[in-house]
Amino acid sequence: DIPEKKWRELLNILLVNQHLHGLLGDQFSDLLNYKFSLQYKELPKSLRKLALKLSKSIWISASTEQPTEISNWFDLSSSRPEGKIVEFWMKCLDEEIKIQGTRKLFLQFKTMFNQVLTKKSFTGSLGRISLVSELGFLASLDLDWTIKNLISLFDWSNEAQALQVWQGYLVGIPHESVLKYLNPLYEQAFDKLELLDDSSS
Repeated sequence: DIPEKKWRELLNILLVNQHLHGLLGDQFSDLLNYKFSLQYKELPKSLRKLALKLSKSIWISASTEQPTEISNWFDLSSSRPEGKIVEFWMKCLDEEIKIQGTRKLFLQFKTMFNQVLTKKSFTGSLGRISLVSELGFLASLDLDWTIKNLISLFDWSNEAQALQVWQGYLVGIPHESVLKYLNPLYEQAFDKLELLDDSSS
């Protein structure tokens, strides 16, 4: 484990060097995802705030360059900072629930997730894939918010977006409370099985 003092020094150094957030976003997101999140509960609230502040800057600064060929959208999202930072936020939310002793979608995280949903770029697309991969978890915390903000993403009237989010969702754990809202969209997806299969092969 990294000592608290070292975390504070490291986070502050990374925060002030914003020009590196895009260049080294992959490395920084791995540091947060696989080191900081493991110590989240052990560290003071001030450090957790610093880490979340850094993560927001990394996400905003992420490259918008899109690969010419994409075989699987979830694999891409989970390998790039645009998706890994949202995964980090999910881990922090889960740890915050344990700290607070309350299962809810806290306003701080809801605000960050709303930014992901409204981001009109490749960064937003990869972030939304990471979000819907945790559809069941989010529904268990705030069903109304989940239905209002995430279910419409699965509609095949926007085929490019639907392909992305279906690939993210299908790796997650379904939640019974959202299935009745997804059923009509499942029926749409039956006609797209070949497309889903081709893109994930």
